[in-house]
Amino acid sequence: MKLSTYILGAGLLFSLNTNAQSDSSFVDTTQSSISIGLNYRLSSNAVQTQFMKNLYQGNAIIHADKAEVSAQLEDDNQLGFINQYEVKWRGNPNSIFKKYYPIVSASENLFANASFTRDIFRLTFYGNSVYEGESAVLGGTSINYSHFQTVDFGVGRRSENTTMEASLGFVKGVQSVELNIELGELYTAPDGEFIDIAINGNLFLSDTSNVGLGAMNGQGFDFNFSMDHQINETTNIQFKVNQLGLIQWNDPVQNFQVDSVFHFTGITVDNIFEIQDSVFTQETNIDSIVAEYQTTSSARRSYLPAKISLAFQKKINNWAFTLGADHYFNANYKTHLIVHPDYTLNEKLTIGGRIGLGGYTDYHFGLGASYKVPAFQVDFGADAMTGYILSGGKNQSAYIRLKYFL
Repeated sequence: MKLSTYILGAGLLFSLNTNAQSDSSFVDTTQSSISIGLNYRLSSNAVQTQFMKNLYQGNAIIHADKAEVSAQLEDDNQLGFINQYEVKWRGNPNSIFKKYYPIVSASENLFANASFTRDIFRLTFYGNSVYEGESAVLGGTSINYSHFQTVDFGVGRRSENTTMEASLGFVKGVQSVELNIELGELYTAPDGEFIDIAINGNLFLSDTSNVGLGAMNGQGFDFNFSMDHQINETTNIQFKVNQLGLIQWNDPVQNFQVDSVFHFTGITVDNIFEIQDSVFTQETNIDSIVAEYQTTSSARRSYLPAKISLAFQKKINNWAFTLGADHYFNANYKTHLIVHPDYTLNEKLTIGGRIGLGGYTDYHFGLGASYKVPAFQVDFGADAMTGYILSGGKNQSAYIRLKYFL
């Protein structure tokens, strides 16, 4: 008997729909400006970028591709996709507000991520026949998909050595999917005679009938804070909190909870020409697993993938070295460490390297550049490039930020 794990496969597919790029740059707030930014990242510590793209796009996945991923899987694996767009306006202090200035921003956010075991992957892509006479571990699996938009209003204060900004905003929830399997094990008997499943988990789905860009399936709030402090002429430190908040999802929502042990022996067909009579009888209980689920449709609250980051920058002649760390909460994310060496070629152009460890992958590297003239500034690059240049690369990213000085 072969068990097709459609729910798990669909969950992994959801996790590929959405990743965002962290920004550790030190913001110039000496001028009023309007900026537009795009950040994208797709990464994993075990699954190749091309494999994830093929899965999301519905392309064929051959046996060699599955075998290559399976050979690199660990007991605990992560993958994530973040995509964020933001428009922000910063005002200028004037005679009335003195050192204070207004801030208005709007953003579109898609997060998808998963933490899964080696056995979950093999069950999804090979079925349970590879575990004949063995048990597969399901526990420790978490899959999240979150799509939301924000509009924030805030204020900044600039002093001689320190700039602080804080904002509070409205969050519009578009869609949410959360799958958590705390404990779980699947045993397949020799020759597939029966299957035993022990599982404790839950699945949450927001309203699936309206998931377009303009859908409003939940409401909430978020809080943002940043502080840039100049220790001396060559040393700066930065601290940020982004999108600390929650969403209250509207009805109808679906909550599935299960904490049970199941024994499934299959279905006996006496006559294939009378399959309707043989299978669909009152005595046949093929829905025994589904019947054990507890389903509710009450409203639910979920927390945003809030991010905290800290960066330290030291300037030496034309070089600027940035050391930093960031962490996303509620996103199956591991603390991410970064090193950014940047070199200023002239008053307009700066180029630099990007080295990182953690997040959804083990390590990554990339390149970045910044071009600035009196009227505008553009920052662009890729903090993670192995997915672009190596066939077995597991991460890729891209970012661009255009700022126009008013």
